[in-house]
This record gives sequence, C-alpha cells and structure tokens, in this order.
Amino acid sequence: MVEFAHRLRLLREQAGSPPYEAMAKQCGFSAPTLARADQGRSVPRWDVVLGYARACAAEGEALRELNERWRSAFPHPGGALPFWTAPRDIGRMPQLIETMHYLWMGCGYPSLRDLCRRQPPGLPSHLVRSTLNDVLRGFRLPSRALLLDYVAVSAADADEGRHAHHGTEVWDAAWQRAMDGGTQQSAPRPFPGPAGPLPHGQAPSAGRASFEAGGPPALRALPGGRSRRPLSSPALAPGPLRDLKELLYEVYLAAGAPTLSELAEAVADQDDLPGAPARDTIRRVLSAPVVPPNQADAVSVAVALARRAAWDPGKLAERVHDLWMAARTAPAAPGKSLAQPLNPLAFEVHSASGLEHEYSGSLPSYVRRDFDTALGNVVAAAAAGRSGVAVLVGTAGSGKTRALWEAVRTLPEDWKVWHPLAPTPLEAAAAGLGSVEPKTVIWLNEAQRYLDGSRASEQFAAELRTALVTPSRGPLLVLSALWPERWNTLVSQPGASGPDQHVQARALLAEHAISVPERFTGAELADVAHPDPRLREALRFAIDGHITQYLAGAPALAQRYEYAPPHARALLNAAIDARRLGAHPHLPLPWLAEAAAGYLTDTEWDTRDEIWLEQSLEYLTQPCNGLPGLLTRTRSRRRGHLPGRGGPARALPRPDDDSVTYQLVDILERRGRTKRDGLVPPIDFWAAAASHAHLGDLLVLGDAARDLGLLRDAAQLYRTAAAQGDTRAGAQLVLLFNSVDPAQADRVAQWVSAFAALCDPHGVTQLLEVLQEAGSDRQVQQLLARDPAAHVELDDPGAVVRLLRIMGTLGAEQQTAALAARYTMYGSVPLPESEVPSAQHRTRPVPVPVVLGQELVQRYRYGREPDGSAAAPWTWEDLT
Repeated sequence: MVEFAHRLRLLREQAGSPPYEAMAKQCGFSAPTLARADQGRSVPRWDVVLGYARACAAEGEALRELNERWRSAFPHPGGALPFWTAPRDIGRMPQLIETMHYLWMGCGYPSLRDLCRRQPPGLPSHLVRSTLNDVLRGFRLPSRALLLDYVAVSAADADEGRHAHHGTEVWDAAWQRAMDGGTQQSAPRPFPGPAGPLPHGQAPSAGRASFEAGGPPALRALPGGRSRRPLSSPALAPGPLRDLKELLYEVYLAAGAPTLSELAEAVADQDDLPGAPARDTIRRVLSAPVVPPNQADAVSVAVALARRAAWDPGKLAERVHDLWMAARTAPAAPGKSLAQPLNPLAFEVHSASGLEHEYSGSLPSYVRRDFDTALGNVVAAAAAGRSGVAVLVGTAGSGKTRALWEAVRTLPEDWKVWHPLAPTPLEAAAAGLGSVEPKTVIWLNEAQRYLDGSRASEQFAAELRTALVTPSRGPLLVLSALWPERWNTLVSQPGASGPDQHVQARALLAEHAISVPERFTGAELADVAHPDPRLREALRFAIDGHITQYLAGAPALAQRYEYAPPHARALLNAAIDARRLGAHPHLPLPWLAEAAAGYLTDTEWDTRDEIWLEQSLEYLTQPCNGLPGLLTRTRSRRRGHLPGRGGPARALPRPDDDSVTYQLVDILERRGRTKRDGLVPPIDFWAAAASHAHLGDLLVLGDAARDLGLLRDAAQLYRTAAAQGDTRAGAQLVLLFNSVDPAQADRVAQWVSAFAALCDPHGVTQLLEVLQEAGSDRQVQQLLARDPAAHVELDDPGAVVRLLRIMGTLGAEQQTAALAARYTMYGSVPLPESEVPSAQHRTRPVPVPVVLGQELVQRYRYGREPDGSAAAPWTWEDLT
C-alpha cells in the first residue's frame, strides 16, 4: 500500500508536480480525493487511480504497470487474489462466484451501490445491492438474470474485460453448469463464499481456499443441530445511518452472527470498552432503523464484534465513531411526519378562505364521494405494507388534491408525507428519492411537473418504479393528480414516426388512474348538513353541482381581483359599480372600457399600452380552478342573425361594439357589493353609461345617480332613456327639473309630453301624475291628445286600473270609457265593475315621492360632483 502510494507520487513528480486542483479539472475527481490517493493510508479505487494517472499524462505500458502494482497493493490473506476462470471452464458454483469477485476487482472494487447503479436507466434491473452482497459473500446462489446483469456492468471496466466478453450464451451456460455441478440438492442451499468481510476501505478476499472452508460461519449449525438465524439488517435510505448499520451488520456476520446473549457476555467480559449495552440495546444497535442513542454503546458492540472476527478494533471503532457522528448530524430523511400538525395548504390543497363567510377551519368540511372508495383501497393496502400508486384524473377544481389529502390523513402516525418542490419539482424529486424511507407518501401533485418527457424525468420515473418494487424500500405510496388532457399526453402511445418520450412515465402511471367527476351527484349531496358556512354557501350558489370548483375557485378569483393590474382592475370596478347600482348582468364592453378611465390615475392612464384593453380582457377572462374568469363574454344576437351563419368570429371584440357584453362572475359581484358599498363612481362611469348602457338600465341608473346627488348625471340618464321610449324616465326627468330649476320645468314637460312613448301604462300614469302635481295643465292636455288609451298595453290589470283612475281624475271621460271598453274586450283578466271609474269617481292622484330632501336641494341646488363638491349650474341645453 505504501509502495503503491510512493509510485503515484513519483508519477506526479515526473509530470512536473502539477497542483491537485489542476489535476482535478482534468480527471473529474476532487483535489482532496487525489491527495488522499497518494498518502498511503488506504488503497484508492481503480477509477481514482486511473484519473490520477491520466492527469499526469500516463498511458499505455505505464497504465498496465500501474494496474499490476494497484492489484498487488491489497492486503489479501496469504497473498491470494481472486482467480480468473474462463466462463467456458466454469463447472462449479465456487468457481463462478470467485470469477465474479475477479470482475469486481478488475473494475476497481466500487461499492455495491455504485455497481448496481451502472445499469442503464429505463431497463429492468435484477441487481439489488442486498441480494448481490449475499451472493458475493456466499449466502445465496445467484440467479441467471442477476449474473448476466452483473457481467454487463462489471466486465466493461475490468482489466480482463476482453476475456469477459463472451456473450450472454456462454455465461448462461456457465451458470447452468455451476448450478448442476455445484449442488447435489434439489433446492438451492447457501454456498461457501469469502472467509468474511474486511474493515471498511479494504477489498474483500475471495481466495480459492475460502471457498473450501465450509461456508460462512454465520450459517454453520449451532450445537444440538439447531440452525442459527442471524439478525436482520434494517432497510434504510442511502446516507450515513445506512452506512453505519451496514458496517455493523458486516462485522456482525464476519464474527459468526453470535447470539445476543453471547455478544452481551463478550461485551461484559471486556473491561476496556466505553459502554456496557445489554441484549436489547445490542439488538437496537444492530437492527433498529434509528441512530443508536449512545455512541459508546455502538462503539462497544463494534469492538466486541471486531475482536471476534479478527478485524482491527481500533480502525473499526474510529470508523463507527465517524459514521455515528455523521448520522447524528445528517439531515432527516425527506418528508414530514403525520404525527405532527401539517398545513394542507403547503401540499397545494386549495383554501376556501376567500369566500363571503370566514371560518376558523383551514378547509371546509369534506363530503365523501364514490371515487373515495377506490382511493381508500390503495391507501389501506399501503398501510398494510404493500407499495402502491394512485392517480386522480379530473378537471380543474374537481376536488382531486383535497381527496388525496383526506386519504393521507387515514394513514398511521408513523408515516411521512414528502412533497418535493424546490429548486424545481423534478430536481427536488430526483435528488431526494434515494433518501426516502419506508412508510412515506410521495406527494406528486400535478404529475406533469415531475414527468415532463425529459431525460431526467424518465430516469426519475424509472428509479421510482424500482423503489416501488424493492421490498427493502417499502412500503411507499405515490399519490398524484392530473387533468385529463395531461393524463392522455403521458399515457398515450406516440405515432409511428414520433419519439416516445414517456416510456417510464406510462409504465409508472398506467393502470393506476381513478376518475374524479367534475360535479357532485344528487345522492352525494343528499345527506350534506354541516354548520360550516363555506360549504353552505357553495351548496347555495354553485351551479350544476360544481361544489369543489366553487370552493377552490372563489379564493383564487378573489386574489386575482386584489392583485389585478391597474387597467384590468379599473374594468372590474366599473363592472362591480354597474351591478351594485342595478344594471343588467350583461354589461356592454364600450361602457366598461370608457368608464375605466375614471378609475385610473393620470399617470396610469397616460402610460397605458395601446392594447391595454386586450391585455386586460385576457387577464380577466382566464378561468380559475374550474370556475370562469372574473369576466365572461356573452354574445347578444342581432336581429336577423342565425347561429352558425354569418362571418367568421373575431378573436378580440371591438371596444365600440355594444353587442359585445361581459358578465361579472357572481362570487366577485357579491363581494364587490360589500367592498365598494357607499363609493361614488367617477364621472366617466356615468357618461359612458348614458352612451352605452341598455335601455332597461338607464332609469335605474338615473335613480341611483339622483340618490347620490349627481343630479346632472341623473338628468342625462333620464333624458337618454326618455328619448328611447321610457315614459317613466320622462316622468322622473320632469320631477327632477321641478326641484332643481322650476323655470325650465315647463319646457322639459313640453318635450316629454310630446315625445314620450304611450305603450307603458305605468309610465303614462306616472307622467300624468307628475304633470298634474307640477300644474302643467297644458302638457297634460297635450299628452292626452295623443290618446294613450288607444296605445297602452293591457297585460297588467293593476296598471290599467291606475291609468283609468288618473284619466278619470283629469276629466278625460271619453278616453276613460274607451280604455275600459278596450280592456273588457282584449284584457286577459276581467276588470271588476267597481274599479271602472267615471266622472263621479274622481280621486286625487297617487303622490310621487320626492327623494331629494329639502336640505340637499338648498345646499346643492344643481347637485354635486362624484368628489363631493357642489356641481356648477347646468341647464336643459347642457344635456345631450
């Protein structure tokens, strides 16, 4: 060993003594690794030696000579090296296993873990570290598949690799001859193997004499013919703890697998040991999957075993001490214990905190559905010890993630749940999978983030499949959720010409899908009764049984409103104000677009993008968790247009097209009524409403403006509505001018009585009452001269009766009789005879309430502006 290290240092000197850092850049090994290689404390691996030599420009004969020195540097007992037997000459199992040792030595004695990982990804591997360890130590026979995989990964780097490449048929025949000639029993029995493992860092001996010595002492018979059953090695994730347990188990087997009583006696008899563990403590040190609580106990057990196995106690004690410290300080295996409180929101379960009702619980009550039974079966099997996979496939917001969370909560508290996310989901999953312990839920929500078709994702899927079928790694439970379209992408076979990017993902997920319906059935909702107000709200307002979409989408929509860009938020505020003030649900886009200017600052408006409207609509119409966006486009059909006939649809609406309307999502509408209650919309809102609002909305918006004291805006809305045939708006216009500017009231009354529509009996009645109350007798006669009795509609008996009364009060006896006769002939409901007025039954008109208080009229004769200041004087001519 020392001579070999001297040879390496000489090689470096001949190359000019390059710094280790420079050598590291050339060969791929770290500078400390290269420095340790020529210190002579241990024999380095052959791949390290080869990298060291090549960094020193060694090649050809120098490399062959270095390989001979390296092989001779190992301290084999008796100087015996593994013996090479050509596969055609192998006839007994000891020859086969010794040849396997020769191949292992030839590729540099890598760790068995590294050797198993050389198997190409995507292919089924029969190389399992624990199984290979037992084979090389003679505790079990190799299977045909294990031998062929072992030769494939070890012979390529062996010094005698040219002899090893004899083809699978030759090795298969060698295995068959060894099985037939190496055992006389029908069932396989443990075959003799190496005399026993050496301390960490030394190569195992595989001398021929060790194969004839009667087998490993761990499997020899106890006195009385009883068979000794050694302790089992714990199944652990890669890391310092597993290295510690493997080292202790290795020396335990080398010591002959003594019983706990024998080992406890040996520890008690040795006074120089730092601890005195009893039988139960010794069992936990060797077999428990946890770090031994007391370092002295671990070292004492190791030293007692080393002396029994003829190992170096000092070196072993030092190694156990280092591994114990590393295991003690190593980060815990990935995952959070179910025994501790967990936040479901950290696992991407949708919150419902953004609903109208606040509630102390983080999640609404869960309603079990039919698919929960299939999911529960997979989870129950995992709890019983059988690894499994469950993939919930459903549309956005259908309740997939919440169902997975409820299923996880049924597992015992000794389980963990691991949700890999950072730095990216795939990188976190690939890096941490090897450290995952048994009884862990691998939470792969939105599986497309982990299985994206890349080479890294396919390797991760292959490693995950291997972990699921490896008994020592389980039980493991993989839970995932996918949208249907993404599920189809992952599991569908590619076309004949396209590459197959999802081989491993398809093998992992296929046959494990559980369909999640997008809506609740009547039977599932029949027994739902819970005090949780969020669930009651969803039951009340969700459409067509989309309960989970409502619960998941409402908070997301609320957040999109709160964090909306300024221009998109301006459109939303305009829509909220329109709805809370009484407008129809379908809001014309030009109204919202023109009104948005009033909700923006001067800087926001001046710096807007030319396509700000398109960008804002794209943001506002994006669906959230199964619910429609904040705004949803609705299409009004023009007269003469038939669906499916006409020109091609436009990708984006024109802002001046009143036929394009948008509807505010009902969740935000209800929240917005509360959030913006009492706020006065800006001037741009009212001006745009007068230009683009539906005729049926003008009157109610005018009333809202009047109640807010915006008298000019109210007058404009009333005039626009009256000009389009709304007689009731005309009556409100006359009433408004009577209060604001009586001098102009007569002129306004003249205009309204001349142009008011006569089809609405309510409107005609109200207008006659207002004109009579204002003393506008000439306008009353002008309106009656247009013969409203012949034009009003007769579908509302109450309105007809009220009109008959006011006309009778005004002395229009002929028109009163004509309307009564007309209603008797065409009315849908017979008019009571007692209700038919005559000239002798004149009553005073029904008073029309004046909403504007006297104090407000005196202080703000012409109303106010949206900012609260008094409005400047305005006249009839100022209205358009």
